[in-house]
Amino acid sequence: MLGAHVSSQGGVAAAPARGRALRATAIQLFTKTPNQWREPTLAAATIEQFKSEVRRHRLEAVVAHDSYLINLASPHPVLRTRSMQSFRSELERSRALGLHAVVSHPGNYMDDRDAGLERNARGYAECLAAVPGEVQVWIEGTAGSGTALGATFEQLRDLRNAMPDEIRTRVGFCLDTAHLHAVGYDLAQVEHVWEEFDRVVGFDLLKCL
Repeated sequence: MLGAHVSSQGGVAAAPARGRALRATAIQLFTKTPNQWREPTLAAATIEQFKSEVRRHRLEAVVAHDSYLINLASPHPVLRTRSMQSFRSELERSRALGLHAVVSHPGNYMDDRDAGLERNARGYAECLAAVPGEVQVWIEGTAGSGTALGATFEQLRDLRNAMPDEIRTRVGFCLDTAHLHAVGYDLAQVEHVWEEFDRVVGFDLLKCL
């Protein structure tokens, strides 16, 4: 499958047609404005229209990307609580829309990396447990700036492994080639990058690129 992130301006139901205009078979979209905390409620008619458009344009996979404001690794109680609420809402909207997964950037630990990784993993696990069903979380590797988690394959593996077994089956990964390059993975030798990912994480867990 091949596709792109497409705009959902005008409402989520407008996104599938934009994907089809690109001859995409898969798309990613925002289900809400990504730089605001406001959590919209999708009307039943909007949900049905979206699903109809996905079928009409023969899209094989549709995923969401979560809000840029979410930080499940934060040590600050207020920010972390708000992030948990926002991520649960994202999972709920995605489940209602019939999406395959929510692509999510790991958070910024801001104090201690190991403690931040534990908070981040616990946040994903609690939110997935609160929103049962088939919708998954695909954790996106980051560029590793500042205190961002998830820059290396080892960190991605450790983040998933820190979750309970029953939750872990709903967690995979998304890789961004710009982020891989920024971290230092040599994409000129891309077959070696995939071999390393397979060795450290497992290639079957790479769900989106």
